[in-house]
Amino acid sequence: MIRFDAPLVLLTAPVVALIIAAIALWARHSRIAHARRWSEDLGARAKQSGRYSPFVLGIVAGVAMVALAGPRWGTRIVETETKGLNMVIAVDISRSMLAEDVPPSRLERAQRQTRRLIQDLQGDRIGLIGFAQQSFVLSPLTVDDNALLLLVDALHPSLVSAGGTNLKSVLDLGRQVLMSGDQVADRVLVVFTDGEGHDSLPDFLKSAEQLQRGGVHLILVGEGGEDPVPIPVRDAEGNFVGYQRDPSDQVVQTRRREDVLHAVADAAEGIVVSADHGDQAGVIRDLVNAYKRSPQATSTAAQDLSRAWIPLFVGVVLLLVHTATRRTMALAALIFGVGVGPAVGQAPRDPASAAWIQGDTGRTVRLYLQQA
Repeated sequence: MIRFDAPLVLLTAPVVALIIAAIALWARHSRIAHARRWSEDLGARAKQSGRYSPFVLGIVAGVAMVALAGPRWGTRIVETETKGLNMVIAVDISRSMLAEDVPPSRLERAQRQTRRLIQDLQGDRIGLIGFAQQSFVLSPLTVDDNALLLLVDALHPSLVSAGGTNLKSVLDLGRQVLMSGDQVADRVLVVFTDGEGHDSLPDFLKSAEQLQRGGVHLILVGEGGEDPVPIPVRDAEGNFVGYQRDPSDQVVQTRRREDVLHAVADAAEGIVVSADHGDQAGVIRDLVNAYKRSPQATSTAAQDLSRAWIPLFVGVVLLLVHTATRRTMALAALIFGVGVGPAVGQAPRDPASAAWIQGDTGRTVRLYLQQA
């Protein structure tokens, strides 16, 4: 299906073509009228020449406007070779991430930093995991950044049925996804979470140690503040309706568990990116730039290729053919190709001109007077 970048320009193409053709037609009639003022014979000759010029110029103007409209169609497979590493980004989507102790909320801040990280690491193989009490793979390792960005926008606690946060499940699942990828490049697991896990810390540490033994670099990104805050509940339009409550009807309080984050990071010999840092994505990017990358060849389908060169090429060919078939152009080519070359090497046949070139002024005058 043909698509145009500027459909409005396409709609004006017939109008522009008619205007250019009308101007060229008026110019031709004016030229014929001026020729007839000299003589009827000259006017008749002027009328015979350039009769198709207005139509050709109108067509050329029309196809030029079509080219400016930016026609696109077709698909092409593009082979690219890049160097990338294997990275899995896991985002905590438990209800505690809806706390608004960091604007606009812990989850939205994690989403914003994740989007930036994906855009900054184009060419790397990135997977995406959402987790709460259970973890699930939203995307395996891929270089399709656009698909990843769409999935990041869809992250929300409504995707999971069970509440709470299980760091053990996300560490284990992240390791499994990374182990299925390229064995040459380094493996990195980035986890955005407030660290408020509901399972035992020894289980977290055991999974973290397995990451370290598997050669996986762990980066924990803290979200939220250390002071307890309630979790707001909002309706579909974003209006505040109350606070999250436990089964005993008490308001749930949540805070960032810095102690859990550092304990897990130490067990995995990983790194904790502070929640107070304004550019968490930039910190992660600088960290992973030092890791080992492996060459990879990827095939991507380029959709809606620009075809503006086709109408432009047609217009140029029409203009060149029309110009080459005009009598003026033919005479110019004849003079340039035939007359100029020999004329340079020939000596003048006129005796008077020869005398003038030789510097004999008196003989030149006598010869010119005789010719006169």
